[in-house]
Amino acid sequence: MVIAVGAVRCVRSPSAADVPDEVVEVAQELGIDIEAMTHDARASSPERFLDDLDEADDGDASVTWSVSGDLVEPASDVIRAYRDMGTATLVTSGYLDLKGNVWGALVQGGTDWVDMVVVTTTEDGGETTVRVARLRADDG
Repeated sequence: MVIAVGAVRCVRSPSAADVPDEVVEVAQELGIDIEAMTHDARASSPERFLDDLDEADDGDASVTWSVSGDLVEPASDVIRAYRDMGTATLVTSGYLDLKGNVWGALVQGGTDWVDMVVVTTTEDGGETTVRVARLRADDG
């Protein structure tokens, strides 16, 4: 039996200044507002992020956490969490840069919300940061 143990570290709410320049450039090309994804982001974890996003029912919300290692496993964990919901639809996903250090996805939850997921890793793959921003539909 193999048991995998990963170190998860909740992080302080990052600012746009904490985001690597290459991520900002890619985000700008795609029309993603990094400031919106990092402003007031709540520290979370792979196990809690969906609950944290659901609890923030007063409008748009964002969460973030960091883990040691490259981005493949954290990105996979995020997609599995949405799959396990049974009601979310993966709209698109893929690498956002040529080096494989930035991965993103759009996930739709019915007609109520869309989550923007951005997973970034350091150049050496030593630490990965996950950011999820939930955009809710207006009632009007």
